Amino acid sequence: LCCSKCYQRSGTKPRQVQTTSVNEVTASGMVAERAHEIAKEIAMNAPVAVEIAKQLAAGMNATNLPSTLESLAGGIAKETNDGAEGLAAFAQKRPPKFRGD
Repeated sequence: LCCSKCYQRSGTKPRQVQTTSVNEVTASGMVAERAHEIAKEIAMNAPVAVEIAKQLAAGMNATNLPSTLESLAGGIAKETNDGAEGLAAFAQKRPPKFRGD
């Protein structure tokens, strides 16, 4: 979200805007109101999906992306039955019996 004054000041051409993180330009006096509207739309989504999207957005550079993806995958996997089986097998020092769920 970017106000039209920022957009005009930067001298950014429309093609250049497409390659940045600006996804919407609004009137400078309407930025806060529009931000609240977007926040309400986001809040209506599934909380886990929103959290994953936030983590991906925060880690979307070449340095952080691999560790971000690894962290997300681990977080998701541990919530599955296979994740619980893996932890139990490790604690009991036995091979895991994964079922794919």
